[in-house]
Amino acid sequence: MRIVLIGVVAALIVAAGVYLIIRPGRQETVAVHPPITPTATGTADAGITIPEGFLRGEELSRRPLDQPEVRWVRTDEPGLPSLLSPCGTQPGDEAGRAAGRQMALVAPTLYKIERMVIYRDESAAARAMDGYRDALTRCARHPEPDGATTVWIWEPLDIGDEALFLAGQRYEGDRGTHGHHRGVLTRKGRTVLMYVDFGQATTIADRSEVALYEQAARDMADKIASAPWS
Repeated sequence: MRIVLIGVVAALIVAAGVYLIIRPGRQETVAVHPPITPTATGTADAGITIPEGFLRGEELSRRPLDQPEVRWVRTDEPGLPSLLSPCGTQPGDEAGRAAGRQMALVAPTLYKIERMVIYRDESAAARAMDGYRDALTRCARHPEPDGATTVWIWEPLDIGDEALFLAGQRYEGDRGTHGHHRGVLTRKGRTVLMYVDFGQATTIADRSEVALYEQAARDMADKIASAPWS
């Protein structure tokens, strides 16, 4: 995977959860997504221990990377910030989180993230999924403060107890502009699993682009079914 680095920037503008880097002397903007790690630390509920090596990204992170600007970031934390905010705010109620782990492949203009959140019970996990679906539907066309519009699409998937494919794309008028979201969310019992990436595509993703995420989610749903907390 080759990633083009951004040069000196003139301004950093916050717009509905997406930061825009404006290059001097050019009209082009490059979307850089907001932080994926928490600003405050927390601890998992007593009795919940996620085994080492449980996520697929843990094994991948041991392999050497050939680009110095690309790195893996691991976070063991229930209070991870929302990866998806179609309406510009936290979707649903996240108060029921009990434990979490995230593996993120981070580059200057691209994130690829595997995240697992364990909730205190199955009802809390189901409410979290309801919140995502509701936000994706309610804010299918979400106007941004800078004049752009983010378009969201989703469809249900047959993985685990419930799952969905999602994609988001920024538009200026009818023209796609830098800033995409795409991924797969699934719930198995009280565990919600996410495979998502954020980057610079200018056309909205279709489901075929997340086939590897679907397979990963399917495999992990089977693994979660026999996890100690399930």
